[in-house]
Amino acid sequence: MKLRLASLLLALAALFPLSARAAATYCPNAKPDQVEPAPATLPGADSYVYKTVGDRPFRLYVRQPPGGSPGSAKRAAMVFFTGGGWMFLNVKFPTPQAEYFARRGAVTIVVDYRVFCRDGANIVDQVRDVKAAMGWVRAHAKELHVDPARIAAVGGSSGGQLALSTAMFRGLDDLTDRVSSRPNLLVLYFPCVDETTPVELKYSAKAIQSYGKEVSPALHVAAGLPPMFIAQGTADELYGENKDYCAKVIAAGDSCTFVEYKDAPHGFFREGQPWYQDALHETDQYLTQHGYLPPA
Repeated sequence: MKLRLASLLLALAALFPLSARAAATYCPNAKPDQVEPAPATLPGADSYVYKTVGDRPFRLYVRQPPGGSPGSAKRAAMVFFTGGGWMFLNVKFPTPQAEYFARRGAVTIVVDYRVFCRDGANIVDQVRDVKAAMGWVRAHAKELHVDPARIAAVGGSSGGQLALSTAMFRGLDDLTDRVSSRPNLLVLYFPCVDETTPVELKYSAKAIQSYGKEVSPALHVAAGLPPMFIAQGTADELYGENKDYCAKVIAAGDSCTFVEYKDAPHGFFREGQPWYQDALHETDQYLTQHGYLPPA
């Protein structure tokens, strides 16, 4: 009986894509566009596989600045980790931001990584993925026309936690990694820095599981973080938490620039929001000051 049941389960698994099976198992109320597999390509971007889990490839989508290859010149890179509460992921979401900064002269890279509802992956799995992606970018810097000393990790909300994680939690690097996953700069929008709070657990407990303390940047503040920029709305329930986090980073001896946006809610950095252009401009200025973009 057990053998027949196992055979039946294997047959059913073969009939449905991983995303559909995972959504039915882990997030039965998820909308189809929240758990659909990431596309093999995105318009205007080159696609590279940075990691394979089982038989499933996970990709980076790379946009070069207009004008093609810079020859011997190396450009700064911005590696985007899209948020979704560690539950969902849509790699198309940061396209306007990635296109803008590519036009400004950076190589922009959007990362697909495992998430809970689509892949059954917990937060530690996701940290391992994004660290692997950062290491892959640095290892392939020559191929991508990237300066390996100017790689910024960019993330919003849970993507902000993942971006921070690439600079921290060294024990979570894949054992096969031989190149540093540590970014040279951090650009964060309303990041989730403490995964033990009721706010985070309310939405993402299934993904966080028992690992909240292990992967909460706010609980592991220590000297040696890259310079960071935090864009934060005052109407976001994470406002006070992130302001305190930035102060702790400075107290530890590192650089943190905290920019407030009055009455902006969580998730404000997207087209159509009244704070979007200001945040884009402030980010541009910060990156220009640090030599990641040419003067406008």
